[in-house]
This record gives sequence, structure tokens and C-alpha cells, in this order.
Amino acid sequence: MRKYIIILTTLVLLLTISGCINNMPNKTIPNNKTSGSGNKMADFNEYKNKFVDPVVTTGIAFFSWENANEISFEYLDNFFRYTTPRDNIKNYAATPDNIYGYYNIPQELYEKVITDRFDVSLPHLRLRDLFTGNLIASKSYRLQYPKTVYNYIDTACTRIINVDESKNEIKIDFAYYELETNKDYKNVALTITKQGDSYKYKSCNVTDIKENLADLTLNYKEAYNLKYIKPVAVDTAIAYTNWTDANKINPKHFDSFYAFTSYGVPEYNFNQFKNQNSVGYSIPQELLENLVMRYFDVSVGHLRESTFYNASGKIYTGFYSDQGPRTITVVQSITENGANISIVFASYSQEYEEKKLLGVYEIGIKTNGEDYKYSYAKVISKQ
Repeated sequence: MRKYIIILTTLVLLLTISGCINNMPNKTIPNNKTSGSGNKMADFNEYKNKFVDPVVTTGIAFFSWENANEISFEYLDNFFRYTTPRDNIKNYAATPDNIYGYYNIPQELYEKVITDRFDVSLPHLRLRDLFTGNLIASKSYRLQYPKTVYNYIDTACTRIINVDESKNEIKIDFAYYELETNKDYKNVALTITKQGDSYKYKSCNVTDIKENLADLTLNYKEAYNLKYIKPVAVDTAIAYTNWTDANKINPKHFDSFYAFTSYGVPEYNFNQFKNQNSVGYSIPQELLENLVMRYFDVSVGHLRESTFYNASGKIYTGFYSDQGPRTITVVQSITENGANISIVFASYSQEYEEKKLLGVYEIGIKTNGEDYKYSYAKVISKQ
């Protein structure tokens, strides 16, 4: 279920950020040269093109991870699309007319592209498509390629600060900056291991430059869109009705929230609870309830009023079909007042290449350090 949505921020097949490459000033290393020992490339641009751009334009280097199994499946899908042009997989179209751009990628091909560059375990990687059953039935991964190629974040400009290369490892320090303001807003330490001519991404440590975030526009908004809006606005109606008490939300909508939020998180991932002899999933009640209550002040009693709750089995049951992308969310404004955040966003329907405005909505979030809970939803306008 989360697969289809994510194809949207995630149908992010991303190509270059050429507008930024031409505006990439050096920061601290004179003459744009590398430090360290070993065989080094001539300048930062070569490192940027070969190592940085593929993980920036696919979203992989926008969040921290120490182990490749921590990378969301959506971003690994993006990486496959980025490194594997549509022409290379045209024989794997899901339907003859291929109206919606779906491809059934052979298991060996998908797994080779990903594991050549990341130490992702195959059991973990194969959780991704148990979601639709395609991997088991046909030994393939189902991906959608967008008709129009676009960047993960439209103005994701980067500049390399330092490169330290040794015989077996490359450490690249770079920053995200906004083209209009020329201000850095994230620092990234990217580590890559080498063995001969092959290499793999080892880890990514991302640090926000908080004093500059308030001056940013699109990048800042997209980060909030990914973190706060999509979990409650894509394939769930939580953000599309008026409420100030989470116990007034239709409890069945929390099932979709759980599926979206748990995707790619091993201890919660609903794929592991797929029914073996029937369609759908059986989620242990404590897992769904604990995850939902982390983000909403909602009672257990209200959650169990869901039509998907099975009291005798102490499970939540559901069927999440593969419908493809349906909703695009675009943040319009962000207001922060102490621990409270208000986000106004527009929602669009997505039918492959056409989009139509559905409405404008507002979501409230109350933060507590790194933790947060949704506090209200408001309908501003509907089309």
C-alpha cells in the first residue's frame, strides 16, 4: 500500500540537478582538490557526479542511516530507476499498452542493481514486494516509472566541502544548499567502501543547520511534506476531515496510517504479517496500537472500534491493494510557534501524468523534542 504512494515522491526517478552543478562554489578546500591518500579524482565535480548525485537525487542521502537496511524501500526503488533507464526494462512492461508505466522487474536484475551499491540483505529487500505478492508469484519486483522524470527535491543543490580518499574508503563531506539564498541547510558525511573498481555506500550521517532552515523555501517545505503530511494524507483520510480530538477520526483510517508509517521498519513492517493462505494481513493489536498512539492521542478503545479489528484473534486485518499513485501533496506554508507546528498543504489527484487540485487543508503537530503528535486537522477548501 505504501508502494503506490511512494511512487509519487517516490516516483521519483530522478535525474540530474544540472542547474545546481553550474552554481557550485567551493567551500574550504583550495583549488577544489581532495585530501587523503590513494588514487584521487581530479576535482570535486567528478566525486559529485559519480558518488553524490545518485544518492541525492534519489533521496537516499537526505536522511541519516548507518546500515543500508535502514534505507526506506522507496529510495532504493528510486535508485533502481535512476541507474536503470526505462529503455533497459521495456521488455518487462506489466501490460501491453503500459498506460500507467508499470514494470515487473526480474528479481535478479533488481537485487543486483541494489546490492552492487548497498549492503542490503536479501531477506530484508524481499520484504518490499511481499506487499503485492509479485515477488513470490513471479520472482519480480513491481515498479512504476513516471512519464516525466523529475528530481526528488526540485532544488536539491549540493556542494562538496571535503573529500578524503584512502585505498579502501572514500569519505565525502557535502552540504545541501538552496540556490536562491546560497545558504547551506544540511551537512552530510557520506562514507563509501572500495574494493578494486567496485564500491558500495556504507553510511550517511545528515545534520540539519537549524539556524538556516527558516530561510529556506521549497527544500524546507518538502522535508516537512515527507515527514508530517504524507503519512496522514496519502491513502488515508486522516488529514481530509475536521478534527481536534483524534478519537473522532474514523478508526479504520489508522490502519492505512500504520501501513504507511511501518513500511520498511522491520519490527513493525506489516509485510511480515501477510496471510499465507488468504488475501490480506493480520497485524498484532499491540503493534498497530503502539505505533498509532505514538503519533496520536487516541484511546485503545477507539482504535478497536475499527471494522478491521478482530477481538477474538487480537489482530487488525486488512487488504492493501496495489493501486498506483493517487495523491500528490504540496506544502504551501509552515507556521511554527514554540512546540506547535501548523502546515497548510494542497492535495492533488494523480493519474500518471495529469493532476487535479482536490483541496487545501491544514494539519497541526505538537512536538516534544524529537517526538511529535498530530493535534488537529482542518479543511480549508474542497474542489
